[in-house]
Amino acid sequence: NVSSLWQQIEDASNEINNWLDDIDSIILESIENKKEVEGGFMRLNKYKIELPSYINLKLEMENKIQEIKKIRSLNLEPQRIQHISEAIHQRFAEISDRVKDLENMANTFSQDEKDFKMKLKTINENINRTRDKIFECDDTSGEVEKNVESFNKCYAIDTDLDQNQKELTSLTTALNTLLVNFPSVKESALPKELENIKKRQDVLMKNNEKNKKNLCNHI
Repeated sequence: NVSSLWQQIEDASNEINNWLDDIDSIILESIENKKEVEGGFMRLNKYKIELPSYINLKLEMENKIQEIKKIRSLNLEPQRIQHISEAIHQRFAEISDRVKDLENMANTFSQDEKDFKMKLKTINENINRTRDKIFECDDTSGEVEKNVESFNKCYAIDTDLDQNQKELTSLTTALNTLLVNFPSVKESALPKELENIKKRQDVLMKNNEKNKKNLCNHI
């Protein structure tokens, strides 16, 4: 009967609105509070997992509205029917727009994080190569000619070290930008990884200077 249909429509409408309120709240929090980037990914998953069942509930509600509209012999408050349907439709559209905003933010974070990690990998590899070159110049037991060759290599290594330093400065700037846009990065491994690479660079610079002095004494 009509009263039963109305009750089912109102129950479905309330359930959908409660879900939309919950989703709207947690998605807005993720967008406005950039400290919760990881939480944003989880909330996107929650939305995508639950969305189909609520779309089905919405369709069921709309079917019941159509059933009521077919009953012509009753005074049915058509504006009330229209309001329920349009309000739900509008809210789904609003949530969809907010989800797109969150997805864009999440995708931007994911790409920025990926780019930063690739740069860390590259500078780490460069520092490994520089370390190997410095190690090759560590031996002062050879002939004078060999020591002179190693001594000259040390000055060539200075160019590598300078380039490494420039890349580290650029990475520091990139990390600071990440921290501004996504403060949760502070709690990730990225700052520590960059700090460790900087320490390795400092050690290499000291070792290269040490090699210069030692070789100079054996020329």
